[in-house]
Amino acid sequence: MINIEEVTSYKLWLKNAVSGTWEQVAISENLPITYEAPGEGIHGFRVSVVLEGDREFLIPQGTEDAQVWFCVDNTPPVVKWTGAGKTF
Repeated sequence: MINIEEVTSYKLWLKNAVSGTWEQVAISENLPITYEAPGEGIHGFRVSVVLEGDREFLIPQGTEDAQVWFCVDNTPPVVKWTGAGKTF
């Protein structure tokens, strides 16, 4: 159990979807944590908490899964319409 009154900061962790490794990508004294994804793809995240005395809890370990996954897709769709003997 974590006493929310002892929380001094929050850390955002990103899981590499290919290698499965974790990397700390942001730290904030308050929620929400702002983070801009490095590009398109599947991004998995977890949040750890740092308490007074620099005690950190909920640090992601090795094969643990992300708490939430996001898919970033900035590529516009491509549509090809064919019909009536013409391609548009």
